[in-house]
Amino acid sequence: MDHPSVVRLASEQHGLVSSRQARELGAGRGAIAHAVGSGRWTRLMPGVLAVGAPLGTFHERAMAAVLSTEPSWLSHSSAAWLWGWNVRHSRPEVTVNSSRRVSRAGVRVHHSGETSSAHVACRAGIPVTTPARTLLDLSGRMPTDELAAALDLALTQRAITLAELVSMLAGLPTGGGRRPAKLARLVEMRQEGRRGDSHLEARVIRLLDASGLPTPVCQHPISLEGRRYRLDLAWPELRRFAETDGFAFHGHRSAFDADRRRQNALVAAGWVGVRITSDFTDREVVSAVRALLDVPAGGLPGPAEDPA
Repeated sequence: MDHPSVVRLASEQHGLVSSRQARELGAGRGAIAHAVGSGRWTRLMPGVLAVGAPLGTFHERAMAAVLSTEPSWLSHSSAAWLWGWNVRHSRPEVTVNSSRRVSRAGVRVHHSGETSSAHVACRAGIPVTTPARTLLDLSGRMPTDELAAALDLALTQRAITLAELVSMLAGLPTGGGRRPAKLARLVEMRQEGRRGDSHLEARVIRLLDASGLPTPVCQHPISLEGRRYRLDLAWPELRRFAETDGFAFHGHRSAFDADRRRQNALVAAGWVGVRITSDFTDREVVSAVRALLDVPAGGLPGPAEDPA
């Protein structure tokens, strides 16, 4: 007969227990071997037992990876999937302390010196990196627009706050394939209240980075004719800017008119810009910005003088 305490624990861990847990609950090595031999339990991974028939679900595979490498936490793309974000993933990913050298077939193991308990949560009964740590861990791997989508979804779910992200970015050094500057740029955009067209802005930034074009300043503040504006993407030293327009950006005639006045004020002040919509192809985005930045840095030529 199976040990009730082992069965109870397995019911809380997606049908699984570690060999260590089973022994601590009173199941000796002989009892474990007998349960496995009789087919009541299954050795799913090194040190992991399925109490009953394995189900092959994502949660089961994730829990098995964590139990087989304990102490560890589900992380990276696997953590993102567990948090409910639409992120591509395949084999389970876990993070262990860098002082341990661990490897498992079918599991991607990350070794990190930053494994504070403040970076770990529990979701669906599985130890997992917090949403903030997960986003930072993925910042070097995910394209900017995909990272922006994951960030916006996490904010919508109330799984994270911008303040938590700022704290995480300040507390973790660059390393482990992370790109904190990329995530910090997205956080800055959202601190300015820019959520509507942020996916398009993030896509443009990714394309510019990949093309080797100068990185713009996001939400650059500017005062013109006594009014304060923000430019979506700007190269202030060149007086160049790019605006990202969603399809439904102008919901009212007043907004349409205000935007044209703003555009005229920018031109009068010597700024040169382009407008980019979500319908632009990647090539069109890069081509438009490349042409924009090739304009002489002195700005538009002044009015022609009358001939003598």
